[in-house]
Amino acid sequence: MDAVNENEGRKHPGVEREYRNDRIVVYWEPKLCIHSANCIRGLPQVFNPAARPWVSIDAATADQIAETIMTCPSGALHLRPRRRASGRAAGDNNHRCQAQRPALHPWPRPH
Repeated sequence: MDAVNENEGRKHPGVEREYRNDRIVVYWEPKLCIHSANCIRGLPQVFNPAARPWVSIDAATADQIAETIMTCPSGALHLRPRRRASGRAAGDNNHRCQAQRPALHPWPRPH
């Protein structure tokens, strides 16, 4: 794999990508990404680095995407539920995925 050029545009502060549908908003902060590829292995139909955009938010359910984002070790991927018509969110927190903080997961975990 080629070394990442630190002067590259995606490494600048404030660069963030947003992918949304009617259920969730997924955020990706490239400067935080350590390329563990957990997202790609977890949901390759959603997270495909060869595609543009690389996140296909409608290719899986919000719950499946949230579960996969929970495996992101760097917090580069995080999400929040979309607001309902009532103005209330489907979950309380803007969730930053970090393996050490699974209790912040806004959706029930499957048993």
